[in-house]
Amino acid sequence: MMQHSRILPLLKVLCLGCLIAFALAHSAHAQPGSASAQQPNAAGQNSAPFTLRWQPKPRVKRYRLQVARDEKFKDIVFDRAVVGLEQEVTGLQSGKYYWRVAPATKETGRYSAPALVEATIPVPRIAPVPANTATVMRPAADTGWQAAVGAVARPFAARLRPGKSFDLIATNADGTVYALDGMDGSALWSARFRPNARKNDVSDNSRPNIFTPFAWSASTEARSTVVVAFDGGVRALDGESGRELWRTSLQGRPASGTMAELQADGSPPDIAIATRNPDMLYVLEGEKGQIVSGTKLNGSMIGLPIPFRHGEVKGITYALDGKQLEIRRRDGSLVRGVKFDVPFTTPPLVVAGPGGTLVAIGTNHGLLFFEGSELKPLGRITTEDDAPRGRLAAADLEGNGLMDIVLVTRRGRIVAISTAGKISWVAEGATDAYSPIFAHLNNDGVLDVLAASGTTFALGFSGRDGALLWRGDENVKAKGSDSGDDLMLRSLTGIVSSTGLPLLVGGDANGATVRAVGLPAKTAKAAGN
Repeated sequence: MMQHSRILPLLKVLCLGCLIAFALAHSAHAQPGSASAQQPNAAGQNSAPFTLRWQPKPRVKRYRLQVARDEKFKDIVFDRAVVGLEQEVTGLQSGKYYWRVAPATKETGRYSAPALVEATIPVPRIAPVPANTATVMRPAADTGWQAAVGAVARPFAARLRPGKSFDLIATNADGTVYALDGMDGSALWSARFRPNARKNDVSDNSRPNIFTPFAWSASTEARSTVVVAFDGGVRALDGESGRELWRTSLQGRPASGTMAELQADGSPPDIAIATRNPDMLYVLEGEKGQIVSGTKLNGSMIGLPIPFRHGEVKGITYALDGKQLEIRRRDGSLVRGVKFDVPFTTPPLVVAGPGGTLVAIGTNHGLLFFEGSELKPLGRITTEDDAPRGRLAAADLEGNGLMDIVLVTRRGRIVAISTAGKISWVAEGATDAYSPIFAHLNNDGVLDVLAASGTTFALGFSGRDGALLWRGDENVKAKGSDSGDDLMLRSLTGIVSSTGLPLLVGGDANGATVRAVGLPAKTAKAAGN
């Protein structure tokens, strides 16, 4: 499944592969995220064969077939006499072409009207796994739990209670936040999106409220704080009891947020919140929720704000649907802003290493790479028939001190990109995945990749070559999430049960429960999302 991706250097003096390897070597900090890439055919080439068929003409057996890159056929790439009513066209790269056909008895007759055809590179597909297979691991039937809390897209593990193992935070489509005991899924507390609503008030369910909460604590023994959205802004809750600590009113509807260390004096972390209608970026003081700055954005934020650090610069980076990539300081002042001619499809992925800071981001045309200090473009991996979605993720898959980028595409593919800037492998099956996570599934020394997978709940792929290693229980009643709606794409998280068995947790594709299923007993604890 190996191939060479098409790297197009944007700066002649910089080598993308060398910079990625230099910047990511022994990297200590990586913000998860997502992306996509051009796919290989069985021969590992960029050929995208397709077959054309046409209607017969009376007493005509020989035709002239032309294929061009343009509708006026000024750039013809295929021109051949054909006997019969179909022809396979090979040797072309993926993309859009126009074709026409004409009778060719003694001389070429009148051509048919130009027709559009889209050539795509065949992708290796994961064959269905028989139920009694011994090659793919499955979770034990007597391990795990389910909690009926509604449609949950992105639960996450958090240490909510001092001295306890990890619990779960889950937000359903109505915006209700549940704290669940990680051992058995029982509810610890819940918080409504409309905390002041009366019993008979009608809630607004026109769009899912999928603001993903986040939590932090000073230490494993300290009380945690969970930041959640409500219909007037955001509020902080005590992780153990759900008691409200503070609330801050904001303009617009909270869409996403994160914690970020934005001060140089070691002060507690701040909170960055993006809102819609209006599109704003707020920075709040973490302990009391006081507004530090509020910045009007020139478009809606894609995904969530990402903490950024390069040298002495600390800030927040984000992508806008207006094709803008920006970095701002705590006070809202602009550090850097770059305008592009292609829409972004993922938030940025920021990876800091001894050689510098690397920023990667998904677009409709592929994956872009930037040098962090000036946001100078370094290179790209093109995706002619697909695009990144969700969040990019980074992990040291082979344990060699070099970070790899793993992404999910709109077509449900998982793509691993090596530090040399090349596609290591491609696999299919992440049909409604938002972002991958990582765990050791088969103890071969390589970190493996897990992703949500529609009615199968989740799939586990080898970090070495993308081979299918693990398959979650199939839920025949589940319909799977609509992969066209990024709001309900699913992500997973990992915890360890009271017996020491690692559990994989995620919202079920049936839209009614959060599930925890057992991973292989010797699996290292799954990395968080």
